[in-house]
Amino acid sequence: MAEYFVFDIAESLLGKLASYVYEQASRACDLYEDVQGIIDTLSIVKGVLLDAEEKHGLLEWLRQIQNICFDVEDVLDGYECQSLRKHVVKASCSTKMKV
Repeated sequence: MAEYFVFDIAESLLGKLASYVYEQASRACDLYEDVQGIIDTLSIVKGVLLDAEEKHGLLEWLRQIQNICFDVEDVLDGYECQSLRKHVVKASCSTKMKV
């Protein structure tokens, strides 16, 4: 959630710093190079935040896949347990009949 907030701020700052007014003001105050450095840094931060968002989404997707696999494993274990129980019950009944 915090990365969205930071991303929005970075996006807003990039928009403002890239505007014509800020460009002219930074030239007039002899800060143009500094402002360009800030724009470059904010662009990198924005890219890192986008990458983190994508990885978070991927990690969440992988977590969900893992949970599904665990659920399937539980279901298969349940079927195996039922099958073994039936086999034991049949074997027990057939042993009692022979006695």
